[in-house]
Order: sequence, then C-alpha cells, then structure tokens
Amino acid sequence: MGINAEDSVKRLPKFSEYTFNLQQIGDLLNISRSSLYRYLEEEGVEGKVKKAGASKKFYDWDDYYRVSKKVREKIKKPEKKIKAYINKKGGVGKTSLTSQTAMKAACLGLKVLVIDVDPQGHTTLALGVDNCPGAFPTLKEFFEKKCKIRDLIIDICPLLSVIPSNTLLDDIELALRSDFGGTHFLKRAIKDLCKDYDVVFIDTNPSMSWLTLNAIISADELCVVTETQLYSIDGLRDVFETLSKLEDRFPDFAPSIRIIPNKYQFRQVSSQESMGHLRDNYGDILTKTIIRENADLKNAQKDMQAVFISHKKSTAAADIADLVNELLDDHTV
Repeated sequence: MGINAEDSVKRLPKFSEYTFNLQQIGDLLNISRSSLYRYLEEEGVEGKVKKAGASKKFYDWDDYYRVSKKVREKIKKPEKKIKAYINKKGGVGKTSLTSQTAMKAACLGLKVLVIDVDPQGHTTLALGVDNCPGAFPTLKEFFEKKCKIRDLIIDICPLLSVIPSNTLLDDIELALRSDFGGTHFLKRAIKDLCKDYDVVFIDTNPSMSWLTLNAIISADELCVVTETQLYSIDGLRDVFETLSKLEDRFPDFAPSIRIIPNKYQFRQVSSQESMGHLRDNYGDILTKTIIRENADLKNAQKDMQAVFISHKKSTAAADIADLVNELLDDHTV
C-alpha cells in the first residue's frame, strides 16, 4: 500500500493515520511534480523523518492539507452540495459508496462533511470512529437539546469530518414523528453548518424512516444506489413513489436525482439485463459511472481503508474516482 505499512502483521492505519510520500500526494491531488515542489516551498512544508539521520521523508495530514489548499482554490465546487445516498433496500452498497466517495473527495482537496443517520453506524466505523453506543454523541443528543450541532463533529483529518451514529440514534424516531415539522429537523440543523464545507455526504438507513426522510428533505441531490439485479431495480418504484408523495406535500422539495448502478458483474446475464432496464427506464438520471463488483472494495471497506489508496490499481479505485468526479459536476444532471 505504501502508507504506514512497515509490517503487514501490524494493524492497518486508519484514514486519519495515513502518511504520504511525494508521489502519493501528487497522484491524489492530480498535480505535477513541479507544481507540488512549488506548493511545498510556498507553504513551507518540509516533511518529517521517522528517526534522526534518516534521509527519506514522509508527510502527514497537516502537510497534505497545506498543499491541498493550493489545489482547492482551483477546484470548482458543486452547487448541489448536500448529497444523500438512499434506497429502501439494504445491502445495495450505500455505506461503502458514502465512505469511499467522501474519502476520495477529501483527498482531492475538498472540505468534506459526512453525516451518518443510519443507526447501524457503519459509515462512522468505516471512517475509523467508534460506533459503540455512547462512544460519541449523535444527532440524538442534539435533538434532545443536550449539545449543539457543531459539538457532534469529529475531525477525521483536516479535510474530512463526520457527525457519527450508533444504535442509540434509533431512540429519536418516535420523537421525530411526534414533532411538528419533524421531517425538516436535519435540514434546519445543518443549514448554517454546511457553509463550512465544499460537499456533504449523508448515509441513510435502508428504510423510509423519519431519519431517512430528514436526510431526503435536507439533500440538494439524492443518490439512489441500486444493485444491478432485477429484484433490486424493481424496488426503485417504491423509492420514487415516496419521492412523489414528498413533492406533493412540500412544494419546495425539488432535489436533483441520480441513480448509481452498483455491484455490476459484466459476465452475468442478469447484470447486463438489469443495466438495459435501467437505461431504458431511467437513462436521463443514470450515472455514467457503473460501480463494478470487486472484492478489493469489500476488503478496503472491511479494513476501514480508502480503496483508491490501499488498492490503487484496482478497477474499484478507478470506479470510485469516476463517480466522485461525476457527483462533483452539477452539469451532468
């Protein structure tokens, strides 16, 4: 992997613990070696050595952030900043895409916030944060007026932050249902907060719970993740029925929508047929990027790694990069 990998027996580093060499910084930020050296000099970034007298330097997240500021100035930020990954069906890959695209966007130099509203807390865990009940406050504590929304934010690194989740978040479902305007709870809470970030990703639970409805109402763009299997695609009708009801009830509800085909297996006839169905019925809102089934993505997610770093030559790394570029481009929808 080339990142903090002195010994394969040791625990793999969390995203927050990554260190980099110059080649990795240049590749991740998509800048030339000459530009990188210029930025290092302008920012006074000298790097660090692991032991006295060593000639080989490494660069930590603070160094990376200082260089990335030069790149961030030139990146076009999406106007549709708040993006929620949704589907009523579980197992379609929402959590994997949320965490991986968030990490990739951060490595491009953008300021990224992840909001985990799934009580399972798997996105929280994938980003290297403890999701055990009570480990950190969640939106539950904010809704109960025990803390401010900003108190929930955990900085993974200077470019990536998360509002975590755990199973205790389930407890606010009843309260949201009984609260007048409960569907707009999250939207009201994060309105000003999101000004501090270039893009916000929200992971949701696999149902149309009150928490999920909050995420949908809050979003500028809905990313409907679907497996490329007919039974999964058939469930899209339920999703769009719910969205239609929200449009009828709330006149100002008008997010853009993208459907992201996931877990595509090009050798399977069922996957090919499913893609044909998606193109025929949802072609105008279908992403050009198709996320292919790949064990590298599963392993990276399991090990709390960024697949585009831990398996940088994998098709999964290429797919995540393409998806992020597409999601950051408001003109593709």
